[in-house]
Order: sequence, then structure tokens, then C-alpha cells
Amino acid sequence: MPIKVKVFAILKDIVGREEIHLDFEEEVSCREVLRHLETQFEGIAPILWHSLVAVNGQYADGDTVLTANDEVAILPPVCGG
Repeated sequence: MPIKVKVFAILKDIVGREEIHLDFEEEVSCREVLRHLETQFEGIAPILWHSLVAVNGQYADGDTVLTANDEVAILPPVCGG
């Protein structure tokens, strides 16, 4: 089941690109996608778990179940002055 993950700001810097293409054998939740990313990219965990997640343009929570070809956007917290 293909899933496209888009990351922004500091997450893009950590990952080294703005899109990650994942493929899962069965349906997964947003939380499971975040856990997968946590194992793939060192130092990403603290930011991931404080980020907002959207699926196909709609905010989602960790329990949201994904379907094939969904687009997950991970929006990290932003601070400025």
C-alpha cells in the first residue's frame, strides 16, 4: 500500500528531502507511520511527536487509518519572533 509523506521546515532538513514514499503490506495508522519514520531518521522523534499531521489536506490524529495513495503531511511546530 503506497503512502506519500511530505515533510516541512526542520523535518525536511533532517530527512534531506521533502517527500518520502513508503509502501506497507497492510493498512496503517498515522501513528504507525510516525513510528516508522522515527526508526529511519536519527533525531527526528522529538519533532515528530510535537507535529501536526494532515491526511489528504485534512488534519488527522494518530488513530486515523490510511488507505492506498494517501498523502500525509507532517507540519512541525514553528517559532518565530
